[in-house]
Amino acid sequence: MHHEHHASLLIDSFALQPSTSSRPPPSRAGSLLPELLSYIFTLYKDDISTRLSTRRPACLAESALAWASVTHVCRHWRSVAIDSTCLWTDIVFHCGRAWAEEMFRRSRTTPLTLDIHLPLHTSAKDDPKWLPCRLAAHTRRIQRLALRGSPVAIHAVLEHLTAPAPLLEDLRVKPTHYIFGEVPLKLPLTLFSGSTPRLRSVFVRYCALPPNWPLLRDLTALSVWFPKPFDSRAVTRCSSPFQNMEELLGTLDASPELETLILAHCLPHISDDERPCSPHVAHPRLTSINIQGAEQDSQYLLSCIAASQCTC
Repeated sequence: MHHEHHASLLIDSFALQPSTSSRPPPSRAGSLLPELLSYIFTLYKDDISTRLSTRRPACLAESALAWASVTHVCRHWRSVAIDSTCLWTDIVFHCGRAWAEEMFRRSRTTPLTLDIHLPLHTSAKDDPKWLPCRLAAHTRRIQRLALRGSPVAIHAVLEHLTAPAPLLEDLRVKPTHYIFGEVPLKLPLTLFSGSTPRLRSVFVRYCALPPNWPLLRDLTALSVWFPKPFDSRAVTRCSSPFQNMEELLGTLDASPELETLILAHCLPHISDDERPCSPHVAHPRLTSINIQGAEQDSQYLLSCIAASQCTC
C-alpha cells in the first residue's frame, strides 16, 4: 500500500512539473485546437471524478489527479492542460504546500472546489496557519467546500473564513471524531460574514448550527447528521445540536426555500406531557423529509411543519 501511494504521488508530481519533453505531438492531436482539447480534457476529468465519487476519502486523495495522464502524451497536450484553468480548480493538498500553491496559481480566477481532510500532513517547518490563511485569501471564488477530519483543525479553518463567499453553492463539514455525549462542533456565526447568496446545500455531521444563522436563508437542502445512540431516548441536551424544539423550529423557519431536509438522531427531546401547537413552520417547497430519532420527538416535529408536497 505504501508503494502504491508513493507511486501515486510521483505521478501527481510529474503532472504538476513544467514541461521538459521534446517529443513531437501525434499528427491528429497536434491538429486539434487548444480550446477543443481543453474541453475534451475537462470532460475526461469530470468523468473520472464521477466514477471515483463513491470511494473513500483516502482513495479520492490518491486519485485526485488521475485525469493528468493526458499531460504524459506529448508536449502540446501538456501545454494545453497546464493553461486550462478549469482543470486545476480541484485543489490537491496531499502533494504538499508547493503543489497546492501551484494549483491555486494555475486555476487563476476560476471557481474552486475544495475537499480537504484535516489536519494536513505537512512538514514541521510549515506554518500551521498557512491553510486557513490561504483559504481566506480565496474565499470569494470557493464554489464547493468540504472539510473533514479533526474537529479542532476544522474549527481553526472555519474561524478564519470571515469574508463573504459569493460563489459558494455547497458546504459540507464532517468531523470524523465524535464520542456520544460530547458537545458538538459549533459552526461560527461569523462564517463568511453571513453572505453566501448562492449557497443551496449544507451537510453537517456532529455539528451545531448557530441560532438565526444567515447562511440558512436560501438553502434548498439541509442535512444534520449524528450517529444513532444505543438508546433512542439517550440524546441529551449536551449532545443534541439544538437546545430545544423551539430552536430547531426556528432553524427550519429561517430556511423557507427548503426542498430536502434530513435530520438524523439530532432531535431535542420533548417532555411526555408536551403537546405540539398547530403547524407554524411553512415549507411550501419541501418535497422530501427524512427524520431519524425517537418516535415521540419525530411526530412532534412533523406536526409543526406545514408542507403540502412533502413525502417522508
